[in-house]
Amino acid sequence: PMAQHAERVHTRPQEIQKLEALCATLQEETRVVVTLANGTRVSGVVLAKPGLQTFVDRDGNEGVNAVLKLDDIGGMGVIRYFWLDDIRDVSPQPLDPPT
Repeated sequence: PMAQHAERVHTRPQEIQKLEALCATLQEETRVVVTLANGTRVSGVVLAKPGLQTFVDRDGNEGVNAVLKLDDIGGMGVIRYFWLDDIRDVSPQPLDPPT
């Protein structure tokens, strides 16, 4: 099977460990706020626990990355996708805001 394409792929053990740690934090149905590399903060509910997959970058290098599928909390049914290596921080959020 042909590998999927990614903007960036990772092969160094410390980078892969970082991605694996992020995968472990992003449990299915968890409400989170993620901070992206550019400083943007995005909140949503994790639709499926991300897992590392093999991808090929535009130069043909093979390595790993993963995709986070985040459902909008606003209930608009908007699903957004983020490359895991673009996420700098994950903050789990309580499901029910305090009253």
